[in-house]
Formats: sequence, C-alpha cells, structure tokens
Amino acid sequence: IPGYEAAGTLLAKSIPAGSRIFWAGYSPVALLYLPGVEIYPAQLHGAYSFRISTDDDALLKYGWWNEHLAQKWLNEADFVLAEQRNLGKNDWLSAENRLDNFELVAQSAPQTCEETSAMFLYRRK
Repeated sequence: IPGYEAAGTLLAKSIPAGSRIFWAGYSPVALLYLPGVEIYPAQLHGAYSFRISTDDDALLKYGWWNEHLAQKWLNEADFVLAEQRNLGKNDWLSAENRLDNFELVAQSAPQTCEETSAMFLYRRK
C-alpha cells in the first residue's frame, strides 16, 4: 500500500485536474489519486479489453479498444502514464516514435515488490 500511496501522491502533484491521460499500466490503483482527470475507460483493463477490429463504434459500445482508438487517444492526451513493464523496445508506445511529442516529467519508485511496477509520466511537449 505505501508504494501505491507514494506513486499516487507524486502523480497528484504532477497532473492538473482536467488533463486527459493515456493509460498504459497494469494496476489502476494510482489513478484513484487523480480526481478530475479524463481517462479512456476501455484502457483500464489493459490487454484484456484490447481487440483486433476495425469497428471502433462497436468496440467502444462494449468497453473495448483497438490500435486505431489507442492512436486517437494518444493524439488527444495531455499526459501518458505508463508502467515500466509496458515500455520497451517491443511495446506499442515505444514503437514508431509514438512518444516523440511527449517528455518524461516524473518517475515513481516501484509501486509493489515488482521492479517493473514503477510509473513513468510523460507530458505533451
């Protein structure tokens, strides 16, 4: 719990209310510290709600998402909030220079005993 509290406190100091956040995390607990922000709900379940489809409307109706929606949301986002485990040479965010329009502004310590649970916060340049 202290790891989640520390990450949440850091994020609350760094992200103003009204911001749009692209979420690439595992546990959404830290998001509880961010009242007044906009999160694309389908992303909260991560890969579990990701689908390969071209019917964006149908996906949104059922709370799912696809690569097209992810790109749309990334283009709209003020911040990207990603856990370390979701960043790397083979992940969607790091591929094709998708984070080029963002700058790293904060990094938390791991939220759990899992080293890759550290949070990285990117702000649009």
